[in-house]
Amino acid sequence: MSTVPTTAPPAPARARMGLFRTLGYMVQREVRRTLAAPALLFPALLVALGTFFLMSGLFGGYATEFGITDYMAYLVATTLMFGAINTSGGQLVVQDIEAGYFSKLLTTPTSRLAILLGGMIGDALRAAAIAIVVLVVTLPFTQDGYGTFATGIGGALLVIALTACWGLAYGAISHAIALKTGSAAITQAAFPIFFPFLFLAPSFGPRESMSGWVQAVAQVNPVTYVIEAQRGLMLTGWDSGQIAAGFIAIAAMAVATVTLAMLALRSRVS
Repeated sequence: MSTVPTTAPPAPARARMGLFRTLGYMVQREVRRTLAAPALLFPALLVALGTFFLMSGLFGGYATEFGITDYMAYLVATTLMFGAINTSGGQLVVQDIEAGYFSKLLTTPTSRLAILLGGMIGDALRAAAIAIVVLVVTLPFTQDGYGTFATGIGGALLVIALTACWGLAYGAISHAIALKTGSAAITQAAFPIFFPFLFLAPSFGPRESMSGWVQAVAQVNPVTYVIEAQRGLMLTGWDSGQIAAGFIAIAAMAVATVTLAMLALRSRVS
């Protein structure tokens, strides 16, 4: 009696299937959690929109000295960055730890990397949602309204993508702190970490207006290149070098922050 030989998928293929299956589940869970509690987005929106109206009132009168004719349009990119830094990912991790869900998840034969990336992709999606709301609310206050985008709908989508990717890269910091400490208070305290990034970048004026060591720091600050890429897409037009610099800056940031988060996860598992 002959038998037909059967072969199982090679181990790497099985591992990849496990990674993608777990990642899909974790991302779906993040989407459901956000839809069930949209108030998660309110703090980020309040900070972002508050910054937009406050800074436009404080510095709008000086903008023409730097050749900026529409300061509100100029501030939109900065507003997007403020919105992307508080996507609540770390707080959701703390909730899972306190509820015991995270420990149960670690006992299952699931990919640890997928568990981590699922939450970070959730941050990216929340940052994208915040970006859409910010654009809808702020653009009517600019001189050209929704026609502000020099690159049209394609540029608008790319600006949202840049914001989402930054949300993932920066959100990894709160994930790392949440995994290391398991403390909601300490994780929330990580929010001000972003301020040096933002204020040592051309957030409220052009890079040329800076002087001394501030301009030197801005040259190596990843926020500089993300904001300039977003601002260029809105106000200037397509510039492939500028856009590439924005994504490269995000990738460099992500390498550092995701590594920290992975080390924190390893520490919690052990």
